[in-house]
Amino acid sequence: MNTTFSRRRLLGQMAGLAGASVTTSLVGCQTIPGAFNSTKPASDASAAIRFGDTGRVGLALCQATAQHSLFGHPENAERANSIYRGIASAQRDQKLAAFRRVVDSQAHIEQVLRVHSKRYVESVSQSLAAGRYLTKNRWSPYGSPAILEAALTAAGAATELIRGIHEGKFKTGFAITRPPGHHSLPEASGGYCIFNNIAIAVRDLQSNVPPAAAVPRVAIVDIDVHHGNGLQDIFYSDPNVLYISTHQNDWPFTGAIDKTGAGAGRGTNINIPLPYDTGDEGLRSVYEHVVVPALRRFKPELIAVATGFDTHWRDYQGSFITSNRGIAKICEILSQTAEEVCSGKIGFVLEGGYQLKVLEAAAANLVGMLSGSSASLVDEFGGPDRSEAEVNGVIKKVLDLHRLGT
Repeated sequence: MNTTFSRRRLLGQMAGLAGASVTTSLVGCQTIPGAFNSTKPASDASAAIRFGDTGRVGLALCQATAQHSLFGHPENAERANSIYRGIASAQRDQKLAAFRRVVDSQAHIEQVLRVHSKRYVESVSQSLAAGRYLTKNRWSPYGSPAILEAALTAAGAATELIRGIHEGKFKTGFAITRPPGHHSLPEASGGYCIFNNIAIAVRDLQSNVPPAAAVPRVAIVDIDVHHGNGLQDIFYSDPNVLYISTHQNDWPFTGAIDKTGAGAGRGTNINIPLPYDTGDEGLRSVYEHVVVPALRRFKPELIAVATGFDTHWRDYQGSFITSNRGIAKICEILSQTAEEVCSGKIGFVLEGGYQLKVLEAAAANLVGMLSGSSASLVDEFGGPDRSEAEVNGVIKKVLDLHRLGT
């Protein structure tokens, strides 16, 4: 079977169903074989995670978002439950120390309005019909009676984690934010994203600077398989935010190499669009030869990672072929670079990732790495049985354009 073609056809089918009507329930989408999670949301799985009053790793659970869920849709509450199970398993098997609990807090409307328009926020607050789309966009999120609470909770979790790391409360951490955020624009949703969680967190840092203090320099590294068009647009002219994205070279049809920023922010937007079947070795090379030098040159005070686990070869939302071992390596490279450039201050904020067993293992690997565990990685699926795409040409183009090789 031609897997790349099948994925394209599958994504086209999904988009067609999603675009059929603004009143169509996504429950019908579960009829596409293998496209969506087939299990109903289970009870909250976070109870097995241990928390304590000390430790360097912060963990935000976003439990209030469990009520915003639609059976059959890939972005449902079971995503978080799978991650909770993976984290609890890592604590048990790798004997990790207790995590610091990031306070459950909804973002204030004023914080959201630093990124999104009042009209858009009002439209979200009115999207209370379960299973109906927010807009006519083919990849618009669905509404629910709990949509506003869920979106504010996700943004609040990202904000509390990033602020806590910046202030030294945590050295590092992971926010299990759903709905995701990196596709969300100031005036529109997209790609299952409602509010742009990382953007709200970064704007909160920038808006709480003491008098005479410099605006914090933040690097956002987007490891999701899709380009974070919302993050790009929001920070495109901001010289204090470096946005780097590695993504497959298609949907949402943004993320071209030559989009490098504007005005004072010229040069602070680095897009690295990669071909289908980019895998572990290709991504590792991209991060070692492009991303790490860019971070060293920018010298951020903090790194925020838009953490999509949908680069995995079993995730039908994307067309990369990384393994869980490869995903863990990228997270490790970024964490090691943070130690070098910003005293280890790095926060991971969940974006995409829709294959439940992949999420469970990826979460175990991430928290194990953040906790300094030397235990073996969880990678039960291994890699695919086909060759990786060549990425050296893309690497050279990005290096030349951004003068990273000189």
